[in-house]
Amino acid sequence: MLRHALLPLAFVALAACSGDKTEDTSDTASTTDTADTSTTDTSDTTDTSDTSDTAVTSDFGTFAGTLSYVETIDGVTNCDADIALTGSAFSGDCMDCTFAFAMDAEITRDGSTADCAYDPLLTWLPDASGLLIDPGFVFWETLSTDYGDYANVAATSVGYYYYGYTYPGPYFQFWAADGAIEGASVTKSGNDVTWTVESSTTDSVPVYFNDCGSLESSESTDVATTSQGTNTLVCDASVVDVWTMTVAAAGTVAITVDTVAGATPFDPLMWVNGADTCTAYIADDSVDCTNPPPTYSCPTWSGELEAGEYQVVVSGTGYDCDSGSGTYELKIDGATATPSMVGAAANAEGSTTVLTVNGSGTITP
Repeated sequence: MLRHALLPLAFVALAACSGDKTEDTSDTASTTDTADTSTTDTSDTTDTSDTSDTAVTSDFGTFAGTLSYVETIDGVTNCDADIALTGSAFSGDCMDCTFAFAMDAEITRDGSTADCAYDPLLTWLPDASGLLIDPGFVFWETLSTDYGDYANVAATSVGYYYYGYTYPGPYFQFWAADGAIEGASVTKSGNDVTWTVESSTTDSVPVYFNDCGSLESSESTDVATTSQGTNTLVCDASVVDVWTMTVAAAGTVAITVDTVAGATPFDPLMWVNGADTCTAYIADDSVDCTNPPPTYSCPTWSGELEAGEYQVVVSGTGYDCDSGSGTYELKIDGATATPSMVGAAANAEGSTTVLTVNGSGTITP
């Protein structure tokens, strides 16, 4: 499954403090898979799992505050709003936090365009998808984890709906920690709290990728065995390798991209373009890699192809890559001519999104 970010500057992925689920028969149940909600994938991940069934309510008083939310795309304002925040008693284990509040948010000034989509994890506004529920604001002056000790750590806590069940959590999306998350900070002075989140992201527009409306994701686990060559690829998804492949007569073709033993592991992605230049098939985490990356796996695809010329495009995803590049082996069964490397092509830069969130509030014990 392809990974999609919920938050552009995440410290860790959503981590459960309580994994219990309850059946939900309401009409808001969704079949959207939120299990793969990692944001920027880093090695700084904190497992806060706690399977205790004991309900915990933390009462730190009340919280009242405001935040401003401004987002520009290529310098043009898309979101511009002021939001009032109200915090009350928090339900769930907050891991020895300094404070935690269940949050309600209301827009008090809205200068945004119709295209603005507020990030519920940075605003505590209702999630437009209906998946995330019961947002909270949690803060630790110090937090000890398996990966080190951190100061001034902030997170948004949520529960979520999934396949007709409610997972109350709380699950935490960390968005500030001194020295660990660039562009974000939280300060508590007495009962006053202030925070800032700033990020700038530039979309990468993939070359040699053209979804014409019939793109299929691979569900195959068939592994090709005929090696067509190896190459080293920048694994941050900024560059792709393009191979050409000839199929003389219609038949079954299998294509696998595997990492190479002894080389730096990385998380590869592969897709197949037809003679019409449309991207027909895409494969991601399908089978185990020879040199497995820490988290993900290798792509493979198998199916029937008509006679013709095809492109096999190999890319990194930006995940599980410590050295900046990784070596892979391309394996293809069923091609009637040896595939050839066209060369590497740099992806184009798309629009640049700049987000600035400034918040402040006061705790009343």
